[in-house]
Amino acid sequence: MALKSHALSVTGFDPEDLAVDVGYWFKDSTNRKGYLSEFCEFHGSEYMEKLQHISIRWLSLERCLTRLLQQYEPLTSYFKSLNEKQPRFRRPVDAFSNPLTEVYLLFYQATLPAFSTLNLLLQREKSSIFLLHEEMTKFIRKLCAKFLKLAALQNQGVHEIQYKDHSNQLFPELLPFHGPQEHDQLREEFLDYQLMDIPMPQDPATFDTEAFWGNMSSLKNRVTGLSRFGRLSEIAKLECFHTPMQMRRECSPWWD
Repeated sequence: MALKSHALSVTGFDPEDLAVDVGYWFKDSTNRKGYLSEFCEFHGSEYMEKLQHISIRWLSLERCLTRLLQQYEPLTSYFKSLNEKQPRFRRPVDAFSNPLTEVYLLFYQATLPAFSTLNLLLQREKSSIFLLHEEMTKFIRKLCAKFLKLAALQNQGVHEIQYKDHSNQLFPELLPFHGPQEHDQLREEFLDYQLMDIPMPQDPATFDTEAFWGNMSSLKNRVTGLSRFGRLSEIAKLECFHTPMQMRRECSPWWD
């Protein structure tokens, strides 16, 4: 809960609120579902029923967010096309009007599976108390391995791990921004990036992701002379090049 509150204070985005608002907006409304299906057809997307997230069923959040991402473009067009006054409608409008909402959803989609296995154990109906200590220890070590060097974890109990020691951390500074002003500047970089005309190769398999982001990081603003995509490039490099190969998602330049 504390982690969620910290994330909310930094981003202003609550994935549970969005999942609940969208789910209840379309619940039991044939007209709304029919109108959304028209946008699905327009975007070449198959219509899917919206899933209901229940706050006490944490495991449903992952499925709901995945469904939102599957129909992100139709949902964005739907909510932007109407002018309802209800708060439950206005909140999704604000969310889908924010270019970073999709980025936040992708982040949560990539993060939540790390917690799902342990949650399945905790929510089992049959007694599992004899498994808890071992499984929770494995979970903590696995989570630490995403941020700490392997040497800091070897032959160490979970209470002995020196996670605050910067020399043990993989990324002492995970993101290249640390406050509201930097966050706004990142938003501006992302908007600038979305407006770029990026040619797509005929064969995406030949695309050199590392070279692309290396070039992006070298671009300068013609007026100020400052890096045009410095913050965005750092995040892309963190996602693409510092994650185990089997866990990487495609870091394509087309994040539309």
